[in-house]
Amino acid sequence: MNIIIPSAVVLLLASSLGIHPEPPTDEEIAEKNQVARQWFDDHQDDEIFPLENPEFHAVLQKQLDGIDPSECDIEQVEALAMLWFYLPSAKERWTDRVVELAEVDGSEQAMVMLMQIDPARAMPLMMKQDPSALSGEQLSGILESITYMDDATIKQNKAEIIALWAAFDPDGDTATLLAWQEYPQVLKRLDAGNDRLHGSRKAIGGAMKTRLETARNEQGEDSRDFRMLEHALGYFNGAAGRGELVGNTAPGIDLVWNSEEAEWTSLADLSGKVVVIDFWATWCGPCVASFPKVKELTDHYADYDVVVLGLTSPQGKHYGREGEPIDCEGDQDKEFGLMAEYMKKNDINWVIAFSEQDVFNKDFGVRGIPHLAILGTDGKVMHNGMDPRDPMDVKVERINQLLEAAGKPHPGPYGSSKDAGNEKKVGG
Repeated sequence: MNIIIPSAVVLLLASSLGIHPEPPTDEEIAEKNQVARQWFDDHQDDEIFPLENPEFHAVLQKQLDGIDPSECDIEQVEALAMLWFYLPSAKERWTDRVVELAEVDGSEQAMVMLMQIDPARAMPLMMKQDPSALSGEQLSGILESITYMDDATIKQNKAEIIALWAAFDPDGDTATLLAWQEYPQVLKRLDAGNDRLHGSRKAIGGAMKTRLETARNEQGEDSRDFRMLEHALGYFNGAAGRGELVGNTAPGIDLVWNSEEAEWTSLADLSGKVVVIDFWATWCGPCVASFPKVKELTDHYADYDVVVLGLTSPQGKHYGREGEPIDCEGDQDKEFGLMAEYMKKNDINWVIAFSEQDVFNKDFGVRGIPHLAILGTDGKVMHNGMDPRDPMDVKVERINQLLEAAGKPHPGPYGSSKDAGNEKKVGG
């Protein structure tokens, strides 16, 4: 009779005997990643987003079975990251291995990775050395990571973040220079003082402008460096980059088409309502995958003064769920016409609009989509940089607060008995 012993038991027995399994080969890692990637691609249109789906987690776990993180070097840890980073039960153990490689082995590659996946743990390790001695890759990793830190983590590392300024080099490589562009906003969140804030903005902006002119003169306006710097300066000088977005009247957006066939030409035409702007495009997989969340929010506020606005811009192509993209280059009316049918096929019951400005709106700091912003009834931007897939209770709480501040009816807290009945109440 054949006895099949589960791989987890084999791993436990091997460890107890001092025998450690060999890490997978490059070919085996590639095969494991392909299995996970294929499952993800096949289920992007499921009601449950793949990264949150327990079935996907089971697929990831199966690929990781029998692999001991302590036996993997940083190259193998990075190569397997697609599997363990999205598996809640494995992420902490594998992150511990990255910390070990960074702290004990002194791996710069591990340190950069740690800054990306767990900046709160990486920052104290990284700042043990003089900021001016950091490599360009290390510095870029830190600057990118602190941008996404929550307020509590940023404040916990306030002294270290302020000390980073010693590493600023206006003549450094372009990639590192561009990594500095969000630094002033981090200082603003830290309440680090106007002198530091304005001083850093002036220095970074000046260095970027100088580099842009150098690229124009030496490489031409069609060069990669010129286009990259011009793009970055647009964001740096936009309302979000200046720190003048949240709490202020929304920057102008020219509406050129909307699914309501309303005579709207700008966001000002929606004054008096809370406006939830979802920046998106038909070619964007995560945007399409978030549709169930957007619909849930729309349904939740169907009887209230809330407009959920799916905002895109003419892309020159229209992507349906099936088949090849449809060419619409130079024919905006064709692209607008296709949207009506697209909405029916995808059960979209919220308002869709096209703006003259690019969907990657520089004033709103839209660097990736989907991207959510929420405007109060007075037209001021009150929240920005959210995601339609953020927890429903968080979105509802923020919208309800804005309705209540305006003295307008709103549902109860999400998930409450009052909410279930859509019972209206007036705050204030």
